[in-house]
Amino acid sequence: MAHALRLDILSYIDQHPGTNVNSIYNALELEQSITSQHLRILRQAELVNCVREGKQILYSLNYPRLHSLQSAIQEFLK
Repeated sequence: MAHALRLDILSYIDQHPGTNVNSIYNALELEQSITSQHLRILRQAELVNCVREGKQILYSLNYPRLHSLQSAIQEFLK
């Protein structure tokens, strides 16, 4: 998650839940392949949810997972 582009992607998805890869790479001015690679990493980390709708995959944040990570980090920093 530490990569700056992944943080930008997470922020965009937070502001635009249910967005697709095309919207993300156009808005952030990234290449489609780079965007897809970062989304794959975010999916594997279970930080984003994806739902297939026809030929598209729509992305939203996995808030329970993000809150769990936030709690773990806060506990670690104590």
